[in-house]
Amino acid sequence: MSTVDVEELVTRFRAELDRFGSIAEASRKIGEPNGAGLRDVCNGRKRLTAELLARFAAEGVDALYVLTGERLVKRSGLNPMLRAVVDDLERCSPEKQVEAVKYVGMLAAGMTPPPLPTVPIAPARKPQAKG
Repeated sequence: MSTVDVEELVTRFRAELDRFGSIAEASRKIGEPNGAGLRDVCNGRKRLTAELLARFAAEGVDALYVLTGERLVKRSGLNPMLRAVVDDLERCSPEKQVEAVKYVGMLAAGMTPPPLPTVPIAPARKPQAKG
C-alpha cells in the first residue's frame, strides 16, 4: 500500500509550476493550448499522471521534489546566504539560470561583468482560494 499523500504531491507540483507564472503559461510550455486539464490537476479534480509530470520535468520541473518532497541538491549543509541563492536560482527560467551562472562565473574569475538590467520586483501573488 502506498502511503503517499496525493494532496502533498499536488501542492508540490503547483509550487514547481509557479516558475512558469501561471497555469496557462505552464500549459503552453508543454504544448497544450488549453490549460483546463492542468487546472483540473492543480485543483485536485484530476490525478497527476506520470506522463504529465515527465513532460514538465523536461521543462525544468523538479520531479524528484514533486514525488518525494526532497530536492536533489541537499541544502542543509549550505549557509543561509548560499541556500537563498540556490532557492532563487531554481525559480528562474532555464535561460536566466544560464545568464546567472555566467555572471557569477565572471565575478569568481575576478572579471567585471557588464551591469545587469534592473527589473522591478512584482509583489507576491495571493494564494487562490479553494472552493
